[in-house]
Amino acid sequence: MTPNDGPTSEIPSAFSPEKRKRKLARRLVLALALAAFAVVGYGMLSRASRSSGRSRTSSAAAVEDPATLVPLTLASPTPDADEIFGTRIMRFVIELNRAAKEGHANDAELARSEAALSADATRTALGERAGAALQAVVVAAKEAIHARADDEPSVTVLDVAVAHLDNALIAGKLPYFVDASVVRSRDRTRRLVLLYEFTIAGSSLYAGDAARVRTVRVRRADHLNWSQSVLGFVNVNRAQAVVLLDQVDEQLARHVLPALADSAPMPLVAGKTGNVLPQSAVWNAMGERAGVDARAELGDLDDVGPAAARELGEALRARRDLATPYGVETDGLAAHDDGEAQRAIQERLDRPDVASAYAALRDAFAASVERHEAQHRLDALHVLRMPAQVEQLVRGDSPAVEDIRDAVKNELSAYLAQIARDDRTPRTTFTLLVRFLVNPRTRGSTESFVAVIATEEIAKELGIAGASPLLARSRLDEARLIEAHRSVTAVPAAALTAAARKVWARLFGRELATLTLLR
Repeated sequence: MTPNDGPTSEIPSAFSPEKRKRKLARRLVLALALAAFAVVGYGMLSRASRSSGRSRTSSAAAVEDPATLVPLTLASPTPDADEIFGTRIMRFVIELNRAAKEGHANDAELARSEAALSADATRTALGERAGAALQAVVVAAKEAIHARADDEPSVTVLDVAVAHLDNALIAGKLPYFVDASVVRSRDRTRRLVLLYEFTIAGSSLYAGDAARVRTVRVRRADHLNWSQSVLGFVNVNRAQAVVLLDQVDEQLARHVLPALADSAPMPLVAGKTGNVLPQSAVWNAMGERAGVDARAELGDLDDVGPAAARELGEALRARRDLATPYGVETDGLAAHDDGEAQRAIQERLDRPDVASAYAALRDAFAASVERHEAQHRLDALHVLRMPAQVEQLVRGDSPAVEDIRDAVKNELSAYLAQIARDDRTPRTTFTLLVRFLVNPRTRGSTESFVAVIATEEIAKELGIAGASPLLARSRLDEARLIEAHRSVTAVPAAALTAAARKVWARLFGRELATLTLLR
């Protein structure tokens, strides 16, 4: 990791009630600004190219720059650059979409927002190369929004322009990152162009399969009311694998760390505000087991004392039990009556030992997600064969089914590799995958298909009988899933990681590469 990981002695601002209020207030203003674009109801035009690794990675080559694939240390953020990535690009995005919707080709506000990105101060803050790359993104964004609704080439041009900008920023050691999306209306007649801006909190360089992969751990810098729901993503045109720390914090607060409280289950299924939903038998059984594993694995990490881990878990459980907990996306602020309780909980979370424990836990979790995303980038450089298990589970001959099989194949590779390389929390990582089967809302998702195959194949590798088939006549055998989960997580961590590695090699026809952290 580069040394500019940001504060490691405090829980992130998303956990702070006062900072959360200010953040929600800013987003409310922008929500009103973007409401005219009918954001809800838009569909992704080319979202198959980026997600939590759900990418057609074998179909295109990324835009690489050798200068980004050597050990380097990113500089610290600067006020001028923060203004560019926190406000100026965002303002351009808002004005671009407004002007396009209203049909104003020569809109004055759009011109002013565009001029702010081409000003001498912007080039001074970013340097000539990154400044020129930003201008290319502006041009590509304008062309993309005025192209036909189904015009894929213009989307690719924008993606490539953003890839060049990200390379220029990293090569210039600037701790900023940009991502793009083009979405279209439900009636498929209009477009919305989105640019997301991030600050890079940390970056790693990995070597594997005779290739190098740079990963970036990022936090949102803009305040557009459009958020990601994944922990990380790759893009077919982008050389970097991305870990979204804001979403990592949310995952930890909702599902993982409440299990650190004494005898607490892991809340495998949580509502929108983080409150635990009414539990079924399968959720209860697996949640209890997952809680035991989480306390054993996470409580034993370096820099995580048992007392601090327990206090962290208890405080997060207490906050989750309030009507509207902070630290997760909500539609409004907590009720006034909860103010004192929230402040008391925040004081517990701000204790130095608890904050330090959280930082260590977040780093371990983010590192695991990072290796998942790095595997997607490695898979992009090789032909990844289609396992027979995927073809048997996802049947059909249509292009849509082929896309699903491709997505399942890619995610299966990344999840198995993630578990195989997880020397600290493999049982928790495995449970978080199986969670997609536990939750009825996510059954039928790409990850739920991956969970079926991974569970059955890892159990087979460990010699566990009776773990398959988990699906009979398209219905999940919950009793069998409970037993399979219990048996797989009962083995030593080293046995689980070794089994995942062997399954990956058996399914994909070659040995899983050793992933070496260079810096």
